[in-house]
Amino acid sequence: MKKLSIFIFIFYSCLQFSFSQNGEITGTIRDTLLMQNLEFAAIAVENDMHYITGISNQHGIYYINPVPPGVYKIVVAYMNSFFVKENVEVHADQVTKVDFNVSSAIGLDSFVVMPDWNEDLLNPFEPDIGLSVDAEKLNEGPSKEISDFIKEAPYVSVEDGQIRIKGARPEATQIIIDGMYVRGSGLDIPISSIRKIDVLTGSIPAKYGDAIGGFIVIETKGF
Repeated sequence: MKKLSIFIFIFYSCLQFSFSQNGEITGTIRDTLLMQNLEFAAIAVENDMHYITGISNQHGIYYINPVPPGVYKIVVAYMNSFFVKENVEVHADQVTKVDFNVSSAIGLDSFVVMPDWNEDLLNPFEPDIGLSVDAEKLNEGPSKEISDFIKEAPYVSVEDGQIRIKGARPEATQIIIDGMYVRGSGLDIPISSIRKIDVLTGSIPAKYGDAIGGFIVIETKGF
């Protein structure tokens, strides 16, 4: 049993280390003619060694991770037109923000090279925290169920114990308790034992890895 515990610890340590060697690209795709963000736009991140694809969500936001450090070209495909930004730098354990302002007025089968990309790195230690609840708020609340607090975060819904973030499937939501990834709901911890709960819905640090939905990060008082 002791050997198994050591193996699990080493495995997760190596897993987190490997995630920390990568970066992330995120941004918003907006149609300047329609004055609205574009959902389901296709994105490709590529260089001589890597080719990674993604799609914008219902809010026009895309997340590409993990992305190995390097210099990339980003291509957005929309209405049979292609919009390109080149020389985008990705650094380890950092989030690179690249927005696209496109126009639906551009003709079909067009290939548009956007203005030069300017480095705009988000602070990897300040992700988009949809909700942060400390022990004091947890104890003051009328409910003793973790799910009742989590569902107060934007883009989060909880039904029959299943957590959905940004409309993604429940299994797309990752739960971390005291630095360890947990399978299942992971919400059966007593409220009295929790120091803090963070719900991460975007700009997630690369060290956490990939999650289509988001992360529920729980820190107990004994951690």
